[in-house]
Amino acid sequence: MKIKTENCFRILVIIGISCWSFTRAEIDQTSPEAHELSYEDAVQLALHDNVDLLTLRNQEESFKFQSRQAIAPNEPTFTWMKNDIPGFSLTQTPAQTVYQVNWTLGFPGKALSNSASILHQSEAVAQQARAQEITLMTTLSNSYVTFATNAAFYKFLLDEQKKDGELIKLIEKRFSASQASKVDLLNAEVATQQLAQAILENRNDYDVQLTQFRQIIRRPSDKALFPKIPEKIIIPPVTQSFEDLVPVMLRNNQAIAAASKTVASQTSLETSAMLQALPDLQLTAGVNSWLPGGEPNPGLSRDYTIGVGVVIPIFFPFNELQGIHAARKNRDAAETQYASQQLQAISGLQTAYASLKATLKDLDTSERLVVPAAKASFDLTLLTYGLGKADYLILNESRKAWHDASRDMITKRQNAAQFYNQLTSQMGCDITKTEGPNVCK
Repeated sequence: MKIKTENCFRILVIIGISCWSFTRAEIDQTSPEAHELSYEDAVQLALHDNVDLLTLRNQEESFKFQSRQAIAPNEPTFTWMKNDIPGFSLTQTPAQTVYQVNWTLGFPGKALSNSASILHQSEAVAQQARAQEITLMTTLSNSYVTFATNAAFYKFLLDEQKKDGELIKLIEKRFSASQASKVDLLNAEVATQQLAQAILENRNDYDVQLTQFRQIIRRPSDKALFPKIPEKIIIPPVTQSFEDLVPVMLRNNQAIAAASKTVASQTSLETSAMLQALPDLQLTAGVNSWLPGGEPNPGLSRDYTIGVGVVIPIFFPFNELQGIHAARKNRDAAETQYASQQLQAISGLQTAYASLKATLKDLDTSERLVVPAAKASFDLTLLTYGLGKADYLILNESRKAWHDASRDMITKRQNAAQFYNQLTSQMGCDITKTEGPNVCK
């Protein structure tokens, strides 16, 4: 299955593509064997020959063929009979030979209703396939966001490790001048080992993320594939209010559209069930031939018959009426499921919208106030410690506060990007686009 990249649902909230250089044990990411995948390349690879999507696409095509088959005319029945054969021997000449053709014509509208019902099922499966594509692309987008977060924190840890080495030299200098105690050196060593442990955990997280990434793109054993990690996460602004987004989502959400098609399919089945109470027509044409002397009318060796029959549902209360009741209940169930799907979609949109707005506010506070204040506090404490007017414990607490604030800010940026992806996926369209594929209706 060939998927054009330009037609893919673009929900990636990361731009400014660049790559952090990591030296891996399995394959160096910068080696000639390594191949970096952009988000668009990863989507193309994940959608290509995707067995789950192919299953839904085949189901969709199957329903389309069934829909065409439903409006095809019934096959006529041809009957050939030989009567009065002595001893049941096929080699003996029969006294009578009968050739007959029967053709049943359904009441107009029955086949059309069945065809419409199956076609609506095909449309519902198409919406399910579209929803699965969006889910896959959202998962990939979140994976790239996670890689970017991991890379940003790794860079921060490397900067911390460099500063930690400078701090160790300062403590050793003060210790040699009897201005710092042995405890300060030991505490600094503990902080160094904790930093090394954090870097190790970060690299282990990267390995896990890399394994998951290769599983998403369905290349779990290809050790030469790496994501082209974005340098920065940029979250497009959402200027619309929640009330403005709800009607747009109701028009574009694939799960709602699939439920709507299911209601239409059940409505057509209900119409078909009601039409079953109307009679069908049967056309009959035949030729009878007899041997001389065996004719029912002397001198008449052949006659022709043409007949029209009507199939009347005489057991309507026990048969067709029960089918009508069942079809009506199925339609009611589909309408209830449709209403439930709308409520779930609105609830999911509200959760994603509220979470995104709240996280963006927290992120703004962290970037403007918390992290700058924590860094200023650490810088001042470090200067004070260098002048011998503060002990190491206060310095270590100040550094830990800056470390936690920076990590919290990076995590909030990751959460905000993933909430934006969740919001866009819930919408079923790209709210930032004004034209082209996947634009909101």
